[in-house]
Amino acid sequence: MIYRIIGASKEDADVIAEGIMTAIGEEICTDLAGGKENLPMVRRLFRELAEKETSQYSYLNTLKAVDENGAIAGVIVAYDGADLHTLRQNFVDKYNELFNATLSESDFDDETSPDEIYIDTLMVGSAYRRQGIASMLIDELGKKYAGCGKALGLLVDYTNPNARKLYAKSGFESKGMRKFCGVEMEHMQKALRNE
Repeated sequence: MIYRIIGASKEDADVIAEGIMTAIGEEICTDLAGGKENLPMVRRLFRELAEKETSQYSYLNTLKAVDENGAIAGVIVAYDGADLHTLRQNFVDKYNELFNATLSESDFDDETSPDEIYIDTLMVGSAYRRQGIASMLIDELGKKYAGCGKALGLLVDYTNPNARKLYAKSGFESKGMRKFCGVEMEHMQKALRNE
């Protein structure tokens, strides 16, 4: 099958939300929700953030792989790490609104830094796995940001060796540890070409 990598649209918000929830995992989603019974609210949170233009999870920060029939096979969400605090404030505001909470942007660990383009989410649908789609999404993202003077960066859970293997094969190297929502993860980076 032939896949195209193109920019996402607002109409892709449900798929982007699914990708984000898959990427961060059930445990962190459940913690955000305050219990499994509130997981639909977390899905709504990420869907609404994906529809916004000024959110780390925005459709504007998302590339999608589509098959010959136009079905979405996978998504990659990435943004400039220098914009983390501004973009994350939108997450905090929406979370506080939906969950009647009082979180502050400073309550979170910084999963990225200003020197990188941060890959927040990479998700390939189960029916499309093992076809090279994740690598295609990473490669296209690299082309998009080539010449920006920053590396691609991401976090990978230590309990996910398959993801780590994919990233290493794609040219990412370990840069140590960073926390995401209090969980220690491996920080990896890939230098971009200066085209």
